[in-house]
Amino acid sequence: MSTPERPDHVTPQAIIDAAIDSGRIAGTWLMTGADDALAFAEQTACRLLATDNPEAHPGYRVLTPDETSGVITVDEVRQASTFLQRTSADDSWRVLMIAHAHLVNTQGMNAFLISLEEPPPRAVILLVTDQPGRLLATVRSRTRRIRLPVKDIADQMRKAAQTMPPEFVAAAGSYAQGSPERLKTFLDHQGLWDDLHAARGKSFHEVEDFVRKLEDSAAQHLTMEMLLIAVESSCRESLTPRHPHASLPRWLSLWERLVRSFHDCETLNLSTERALVAAIQALGNASNHARA
Repeated sequence: MSTPERPDHVTPQAIIDAAIDSGRIAGTWLMTGADDALAFAEQTACRLLATDNPEAHPGYRVLTPDETSGVITVDEVRQASTFLQRTSADDSWRVLMIAHAHLVNTQGMNAFLISLEEPPPRAVILLVTDQPGRLLATVRSRTRRIRLPVKDIADQMRKAAQTMPPEFVAAAGSYAQGSPERLKTFLDHQGLWDDLHAARGKSFHEVEDFVRKLEDSAAQHLTMEMLLIAVESSCRESLTPRHPHASLPRWLSLWERLVRSFHDCETLNLSTERALVAAIQALGNASNHARA
């Protein structure tokens, strides 16, 4: 099971230092945060490998998305797994960092699950992403998670709350993950949020028209994020006294289906438009069922 997130008074660095000093550091870590997660992961590698230049160390490997396909492939993951299995004469650590871990394709992540759960001795895996919600639950459950401190967006949120609907502002905060830039992006697309909300009750052909009119891949990606946030919000609402808790498994199941569907679109080059149409209709059906 994933480890509960740190108390606010314990710094990420203190957590890592304590784990390394204990000699029982967890094998797999999930490091999130919009600002400094990659730099923090590299600092962790430096500490483990006792070097200021991990790139030149034979015990260090980094996986990043391919510039052309935009994903990390199963072949790259298999090569990384082989690297983790190696041993050294001096019994030194091996550190694998996966940058933008949500872009490992489905076959790659499935091939990596055993390594995530039980890394070889003296091996540490650092998963780094600013979008942890897009990782499969089977991946997140095999990690210890550290959320890096992010910039204060409270002032921006308060200003937005003065003129925008509370539900939209809350969704913007979820999307931002502490990043002022991500918050601004979301707040600039209130029209898209409103249109998406309206599309949930439309016919199949009307939903198709809505999706077809999305300007570009960036708008499609933002729509995916909005759908996941809407489902997450429904999961939380199902735990309130006003809603029957029996609906929670249905919402959780939908959330997992959407995560997998959107992940496959990006990593397997499947039709994003088709996935969005199916997701919007599924969300509409789930909302109608919850109101029934």
